[in-house]
Amino acid sequence: IQGLLAARLDRLDADVRELAQAAAAVGLSISTCLLGKLVGSDVTVRLLTLARLELVRRSGTDPAGDETWEFRHALIRDEAYLSLPKRRRAELHEAVARHALETRADDVDVTVGYHLEQAVRSRRDVGETGAVLSDLAREAATHLGAAGLAAYERSDMAACVSLLGRAAELLPDTGPERLALMPKLAQALQ
Repeated sequence: IQGLLAARLDRLDADVRELAQAAAAVGLSISTCLLGKLVGSDVTVRLLTLARLELVRRSGTDPAGDETWEFRHALIRDEAYLSLPKRRRAELHEAVARHALETRADDVDVTVGYHLEQAVRSRRDVGETGAVLSDLAREAATHLGAAGLAAYERSDMAACVSLLGRAAELLPDTGPERLALMPKLAQALQ
């Protein structure tokens, strides 16, 4: 199935494939406004092309009134995402995180933390190192940590453990930010 989906995506025009890949980096619900920002142009015609090919479908509107779309199946999204070069993945995830910060989306810390975490992982996968990557990892950990502490306060220990654990993985072993998360993580694990 993955091979068939990859072949379908490969046959798309480059601009339509670019849109499908950008949408895959966003996640499950994709607003036309955000997609336009990610690819830098009007996306209506390309979305309709993807819909005609039964790769995406309209799903409604977001709180801002923008039309939203979704992939017809998670396997389509996954294959579009896997076809993205890792550097482009990192760029898209960072752009989605910045957009979420600007719009103050629901669960902003979870959304921003997730997308920045994915950007860090993609950058590390291509061998990137340095202060810029460390700062990005610290920013991702800050958001994941805030989301984890909020989960702790509402007694959602499974979410707390996941979020704080992911935040800790992004930080240096002996860094003060990481050490500050450990007591709450230990309490949640207990």
